[in-house]
Amino acid sequence: MTNLKKMMLASAILTTGSITAQAGMDIETRTEIDGVINIYGATQINFAEDSTIENYGKINFFRAAEGAEKIVLNGGDENSGINVHLGKEFRPMSGLVPTALLMAKDDPMLKDYFSTLVQKSYCAMMTEGGSINVKTGEAEPESLTTTDNLTTYFTDNVSLEAPRVRFVEEEQGLFDFLSQEGNNINNNVMVLRGDADEINLDNSTGNYSTNPFVVETALANSSSYMTAFSSMESDQGKTLSNTQNLKVKGYFDFKAGNEFFTDGKVSFDAGEYKILSVTSMFLSDIDVGNSAKLILDPQCRYYNGGTKLEENNTTITYNKTMNVKGNLTVRGGKLIIGTGAVLNFGSN
Repeated sequence: MTNLKKMMLASAILTTGSITAQAGMDIETRTEIDGVINIYGATQINFAEDSTIENYGKINFFRAAEGAEKIVLNGGDENSGINVHLGKEFRPMSGLVPTALLMAKDDPMLKDYFSTLVQKSYCAMMTEGGSINVKTGEAEPESLTTTDNLTTYFTDNVSLEAPRVRFVEEEQGLFDFLSQEGNNINNNVMVLRGDADEINLDNSTGNYSTNPFVVETALANSSSYMTAFSSMESDQGKTLSNTQNLKVKGYFDFKAGNEFFTDGKVSFDAGEYKILSVTSMFLSDIDVGNSAKLILDPQCRYYNGGTKLEENNTTITYNKTMNVKGNLTVRGGKLIIGTGAVLNFGSN
């Protein structure tokens, strides 16, 4: 064997040894967990300053027995560490699209903009918050939900000194999600299906009466199109079984395509609400409360971002039941109360 080959072989052995001796992860920017991370044995996570793991999924820590090596968190500063989001929050369903869309390319309702729909990002409220779970030997996994029992499994004082593990208990509502940069965009679709019976969209405590919040992202809950999701690249899927109702309170202008919000009910509470396009009309049952004003003012059939498409098509056809105790204003376009519709004014 030549000296060069010996040197190359020695280098490979040293490199392999350095990789397998200590499992680890370097966090140099914000990292999100929506799925599962399994940690077996001694593992070291190194944080740069202001870098975090935002855990919305599960971190499972397997220890061989009591007294086995603990997980080590290194580096960073007081802003670094693992943030475990315990509450239910709206999250993107990464890589998933409605299964019905994949099977209905030629559906008259879909075919004109099928390619746009499958390129959208679908978001829904997760049924569980994030967690850190520890399994030791044969014992049942222990879920860590407070800082009290962290030091048993992590290096000493990680909850007191950087990098920290923090447990975030607040639940994120729909308006909280839409208010974050990059979420209220026409490429997102908020899918209101899952365990909760009702989702609240509320900005009544803010100063929105003179400057309503414009909803640019679509809202959908159709059982026909939004129940099952699958990946276009694999068989991995997710099912959101139950229709969720929407309760709206405050001041909103709806601009996105809500034509797949067909099930359940939308309840407009105290406030003022404008429908700015034909497709932004909710096609489910609707309640307009005592102190609510619903204004139908379609400027076009639908928007693509800031662009009006089919501008002269401003006819809204409604075929469900609308109960109006407040005020319904037809300001623009044309409203057709279809043969299957019921429009009730006042209390029974």
